[in-house]
Amino acid sequence: MFRYGIPVYDQGYARAVAEEQAAHAQYAAALRAQEEARNRAARARAARQAYTSPYASFLPTDHADEDEGEEEYPAYGSPDAYGSAYGLSPYQRQALAQLEREKERQRLAELRQRKALEQDELRRRLVLEEQRKRQEAEELRRKELEEELRRRDAFEQFYRNLGLRTPQQTQNTAPRRARTTSPPAQRPAPSPAPTTTASSESKPVRIPIRDPEPSSAAERAAAAEKIQTVFRTHAQRTKALQAIDAIDTRFQSLKAGFAFPTHLDFHVGEEAMVTVDTTKLDVPAIDEEDMSPTPSDSEDEGSLAPTTPKLAYSSNNASLHQYDEELNQLLVKLDAVESGGEKAVRERRREMVRRVEREARRVEGWKGVVWRVYQEVKAKEAGAQVEESVDEVMDETPANAATTVEEVSSAPEQAAMDVEAPFLLQPTSSTESSSASTLSATTADEPTFDASDITSSPILIPHASSVGDEDFVDDAEEAETEEVVSSLYPAAAQSTSGSCAMEVLGETEGQVLDDHEFVLC
Repeated sequence: MFRYGIPVYDQGYARAVAEEQAAHAQYAAALRAQEEARNRAARARAARQAYTSPYASFLPTDHADEDEGEEEYPAYGSPDAYGSAYGLSPYQRQALAQLEREKERQRLAELRQRKALEQDELRRRLVLEEQRKRQEAEELRRKELEEELRRRDAFEQFYRNLGLRTPQQTQNTAPRRARTTSPPAQRPAPSPAPTTTASSESKPVRIPIRDPEPSSAAERAAAAEKIQTVFRTHAQRTKALQAIDAIDTRFQSLKAGFAFPTHLDFHVGEEAMVTVDTTKLDVPAIDEEDMSPTPSDSEDEGSLAPTTPKLAYSSNNASLHQYDEELNQLLVKLDAVESGGEKAVRERRREMVRRVEREARRVEGWKGVVWRVYQEVKAKEAGAQVEESVDEVMDETPANAATTVEEVSSAPEQAAMDVEAPFLLQPTSSTESSSASTLSATTADEPTFDASDITSSPILIPHASSVGDEDFVDDAEEAETEEVVSSLYPAAAQSTSGSCAMEVLGETEGQVLDDHEFVLC
């Protein structure tokens, strides 16, 4: 029926009873110790008197009124300490009897005091028990009154929602109606008979007042159905709001206890997995307020979905997967809450769903930001490695491989070339190069050759600016290039003996053949 906890005053009462019992036990122990000490002293005196001399006995009246302070040590100062040969003297027996009577009187006094204490304790316990019962009865009446007031308030609210008057209002208005309407109705007309008037005025008139009842059973059924509908709606709304409040409390606790992991494992292939240490990355903070949905979110998510790999199911990602699952469970619970057409429930549920979805988007955005920052860091590291490798290749190139290149003065615009792509060298016909051309070399020992020896097939020669970047050519390609050069220019190949030289071809020295330059290595 009702559930009651242990009152606080019961605990204090139990503590006081325990302390009092401990004090009584201590007092009784002290009394027992005192009585035992007295018994030991009496036995010691009796033992000393048994060993006294039989010749030192005196009459009890000779020294009875002498120093009484020496009774504590009778064997050394009192003449009566020495008993006779026939046992104790009458004075000693009288003293022992007096001592026994004093002990008995003290024992009886202690017993009476103990009984008085026990009776006081019993009365105090009875008073406390009566007080506790009275408090329990008052607490029970208070709870019953609160329950009655709660039910009455609920019924009054229910009647107010239906637009009806409560029974209490009907009872309050009934006496006023009786007082206002009864005197004019019962006022007697003046008559010559005073006895009849006196009797009619002395008797009170009671007018029965009844609550208005529905005129038919259909109206009563409609009213009952309306009452039940309102009650069910109120109960359903209250239950739905309580469920949403419970979900909100769970969401707040989850959000407060969640922290992003320091390591993430991404699936970059069917079996490959990359572990990212977020503590070594400068990951920007993601504000929850910035995660509100916008029309461009679907496009951004569609564009970012292929670039961000999925998270692996590993121990590093366990907390993140669990948090996502908890958020999904909250959304499922919110979907299960029935609004029943109530606007307050719909708005509260919609607000809660938005908060949970915003938190889920924040987690997804954080994963995408971590992967993007990781890719940027890896790209920077790869670029730095490429630059270091290029610098090493350029440092390892021999110093005598670089030669001078004569500028083309006749057609500077046509001589400009793409520094990244190689070009084709198309040799001229014999009519265009009738005169023999010479090699413009850095040394005077290099032989000359005739341009007519060049075949009519085009030759693919890389640009001078890309020679330093051709560190990926293997030995087979280098051998093939040397073979082509030796077949075209045997004299130049024999004179250079494997060293690199930059040649400029033309009809005369200082001119470029077809406004192109090439490098032979």
